[in-house]
Amino acid sequence: MPSVEEYQQAGLYDPDVTDQPGRLELLEWLSGLGFTIAEMEVALEDEMLGAIAGDRRMVPGDRLDRATAIERSGLSPEEFGAIVTAFGFLPIEGAPPGEVGFTEAEIESLSTVGALSQMFSSDEARGLIRVIGSSLARISEAAVSLFLADIESHHVLGDSSEFELATAVYEAVGLLD
Repeated sequence: MPSVEEYQQAGLYDPDVTDQPGRLELLEWLSGLGFTIAEMEVALEDEMLGAIAGDRRMVPGDRLDRATAIERSGLSPEEFGAIVTAFGFLPIEGAPPGEVGFTEAEIESLSTVGALSQMFSSDEARGLIRVIGSSLARISEAAVSLFLADIESHHVLGDSSEFELATAVYEAVGLLD
């Protein structure tokens, strides 16, 4: 586990800053979950430090680069790209720099969806994929709104520490397993 000095050197922790209650606890907890200082630095830069554990729990697995994902999917680069675009994939935490990042489960899903192109014309398949993707996006937006209103807002308004909020989010996400 990194030392307090290593957190300070990385710019993750400053004991003199008073608006970060629970920051050291949060960093130690994240380290205990296997997050590296480099991952924490990226998350802090993206203002997502308190969310990375919940995000990783929600979308588990290594984040693979596009080339690896294409190879494992069995799809052509063009077909893979068209499906990813139609679904509206967004970068996920822990993705390789400059990439969306794909998990094994997502690659399997993309490969399965790619089979639609075998049953329908390319345009018909892409249209169906866009409908599926936009429907999933709407469901996700509704779930996030509920989550923010019912889970996070109580901690933010109740002056919880960064650590308390992060662990509450992590536990709430665990209920979805």
